[in-house]
Amino acid sequence: MNYPFEILPNPYRKLFTCVFQKHKIIRAIKDSTLYDLPTNRDEIRDVKTNLIKEKYICSPSHNLADLSVSLYGVFNASHNEIELHGDGKAIYNLDCSADEKISPPVFEDHFILVPRFYWWMEAEKMHLQTIQLNYNNNQYLVRCHVVHSPMRWNFWHFSFRWEIDGLGYLHQLSDQSVKNKLAKKIGEIGRAQVKMHAQWSELDPFTLNKSCYKKGVLEIIGIWLKTKFSRNN
Repeated sequence: MNYPFEILPNPYRKLFTCVFQKHKIIRAIKDSTLYDLPTNRDEIRDVKTNLIKEKYICSPSHNLADLSVSLYGVFNASHNEIELHGDGKAIYNLDCSADEKISPPVFEDHFILVPRFYWWMEAEKMHLQTIQLNYNNNQYLVRCHVVHSPMRWNFWHFSFRWEIDGLGYLHQLSDQSVKNKLAKKIGEIGRAQVKMHAQWSELDPFTLNKSCYKKGVLEIIGIWLKTKFSRNN
């Protein structure tokens, strides 16, 4: 089982530069001790509300402060089955640059495959959307950013980042106590936002514009020539 090269960072790629327009983000429903995994797709839905069950958005112990998702297109539903394993977590579950050259993980040494269901939503339903937050008798406007945050195992990894007016980004706050309290409040409101827009149906294939994530021709030629020159010396 070869690792899917198409989801790895490589020297010819760049951070995603296009404006979200019907682009979809996808997240696997992973195993948790806090709930039973769905056995079929329909179990993801709450029959009373016809919305996704909140526990499947992410583990109830997860505060949504930095939710991990993947941009759908090149990354497809089958890639959700990748589970870093053994030494793979220490080696590949790390942030990296979009154009880093990565040696592919090795099956069973670094990763295994685990069948999973997933949910998805249009990225623009959350990106730049705002929520109101009351903290210490003050009202704050909080803006969600869906940010490209490549990892060594997944170029298509994106994160929810929360910008709090007057305080900055939640994940960058230095006061851990304040950070934890705000994360809990944002998580509660954020879950409700995601719940309103998340879908659990099968996704049709979607083609991304390559110019959104590939470097320009001249830059690629420069990289190729530099690589060739290095090999000859």
